[in-house]
Amino acid sequence: MMKLLLRYYILRCLWTLLLTIHVCRADLRSSYSKLHYGRKLERRMITSYDKYSILDCVEDCLRTTRCRSINYYQGAHFCQTNFKSSTDVPEHYIEKPGWIYTDIGDWDKEIAGACSRSSCDINEKCVPKPFDDFDCVLSDCGIPEGPEYSLDKVEEWDGIGITRGIHLACSPRYTQHGSGFFLCRSDGSWRKNLRCILKRNERTCEGKTMNLTCASGNIFIEKAMFGRTEDGRVCNHTQIQTTNCTSPYSEVKVKEICDGKPQCSIVVVSATFGGDPCQNTFKYLEVNFICY
Repeated sequence: MMKLLLRYYILRCLWTLLLTIHVCRADLRSSYSKLHYGRKLERRMITSYDKYSILDCVEDCLRTTRCRSINYYQGAHFCQTNFKSSTDVPEHYIEKPGWIYTDIGDWDKEIAGACSRSSCDINEKCVPKPFDDFDCVLSDCGIPEGPEYSLDKVEEWDGIGITRGIHLACSPRYTQHGSGFFLCRSDGSWRKNLRCILKRNERTCEGKTMNLTCASGNIFIEKAMFGRTEDGRVCNHTQIQTTNCTSPYSEVKVKEICDGKPQCSIVVVSATFGGDPCQNTFKYLEVNFICY
């Protein structure tokens, strides 16, 4: 047992010495001169650490494939690794007293020791081992990206790292269902509480029939307007006396006909909506709906 413990401590000391040699070989003077004092990149964090030196923070970022920059709060020895840089998202690069910001490209990869030669995947982090070896482990769940997602609701302490969480919203062209909170599981997948459903829009001129169809799911009416709120560029006609005309029964009637059905047809005439909301004006029906 004593021999095993002795061997362990010898290996540990050798590894610490090797890492120190790597750091010493790296040129740190130039990197330290490029630190940005009083600046921070917000809302693009992978993860964070307590009781780290700034060099520990840099090393962790260098070993994390997705990491592009770090924030460091010197007073609390607090480290944040980011998946974007100030160049990528300048709108999130702000003044913040007490913080230090640096791009990871300003640091020598040799600081990471054996991990400077790693080929870990984009969602992995290199973990050094004795004898100049390393392992690759999951670091994050990836950036939830797609036309349906918006990062506008990400909060200050959100992160995409393992066991971290992030708040998202649906893009303007989508209807949101759920809280928008994503939790990064230990297997590198997201547990999502968000469903973004593409909004659809149909417009049909008076006297015609509007047909709504959902290839999958049923129709859910979000908004409907029978009348006229646009000029002659929409359903042009010689009779347009007002552009301030809306039937108060527009949405109620369209919902009665279409809600909860895979398809429906609406005859676009005043009688369908309980009467003419504006005589001597050619009207149209405009409907916003989703398939749910």
